[in-house]
Amino acid sequence: MNGTSESRVLAFERVCKLFSETVALWQVSFTLHRGELMAVTGGNGSGKSTLLRVAAFLLKPSSGTVSAFEQVRPTPAVKRRIGLLGHASFLYEDLSVEENLRFYAALYALGREAEERVARVLGDVGAEEFRHRPVRALSHGMRKKASLARALLADPDLLLLDEPFSGLDRESIERVRALMRQWRERGKALLVTTHQAEFLEGIADGEIVLDRGRVVAWRRWAEIATLAPSPTADA
Repeated sequence: MNGTSESRVLAFERVCKLFSETVALWQVSFTLHRGELMAVTGGNGSGKSTLLRVAAFLLKPSSGTVSAFEQVRPTPAVKRRIGLLGHASFLYEDLSVEENLRFYAALYALGREAEERVARVLGDVGAEEFRHRPVRALSHGMRKKASLARALLADPDLLLLDEPFSGLDRESIERVRALMRQWRERGKALLVTTHQAEFLEGIADGEIVLDRGRVVAWRRWAEIATLAPSPTADA
């Protein structure tokens, strides 16, 4: 999509993140708009997870500016509009999946919507069968689904998904792909890191490629298609 300032959801401007003398991100700049899914790819240690944590305001950049919904300060209202699926599940191990979701529903002050919202996200991610199972007893794939349900609970407008396909079987991968299409159609913005870029084919609007914390390529498929020369008909 051709983004405008009104449709802009997330913006990085020359963002750097250093851990002691280690460069995690260096001069990273990009924008993400409503209804857009941007893939973030790169090898291990390229900075993909750090980028998402900075985007979620869990890490403060060493320099540069991060804004979400045109706000540079992570107010509670801004944070509620962001859903993060990270390496950490943010789930309580001794509580069941449903108990965790009820806890977060109360934290988000969902009120009368809580019951319906919990049931919806459990169904969306395919976690209904193990909703009463404690988190500590879940397989890696089940834990990923439960974590995704938590990230979706507040119906966020910006989804930050770190390796969402990892640990999932083919049926679950197709379910997540279908959800991503729905989220884009509803105008949500998605930033998705992955080692499995093939699962984002036909869904992603573009790709950010990281190497040792630096953006080595940033492309939107529609813009590339527009710039590509049209085939000429034979005379």
